Amino acid sequence: RFHQPHRHLMPLLIDQAEYFESTPDQHPEFPQGLSKVLKDLYQDLLVHMEREEIIVFPLLAAKSRDYLCAQLNKAQHHHGFHQEQLD
Repeated sequence: RFHQPHRHLMPLLIDQAEYFESTPDQHPEFPQGLSKVLKDLYQDLLVHMEREEIIVFPLLAAKSRDYLCAQLNKAQHHHGFHQEQLD
């Protein structure tokens, strides 16, 4: 429920960026290279989301404290990294 919107919308966003990059005469202000940044970000997000779904979410559901704090700290670090990339 949390990650599905990213899996749906990121490919659409990448497609749009590729379209705008391919028509620089019509969209001269569009930042060239954005589609690569978005592709790299999406690949990182896929790994990050899979890790959360396999490790963090089951631990949360089981209310297990084992290993959970370290995983949450790692997830939070990744969230911050992705936010910096977007900024």
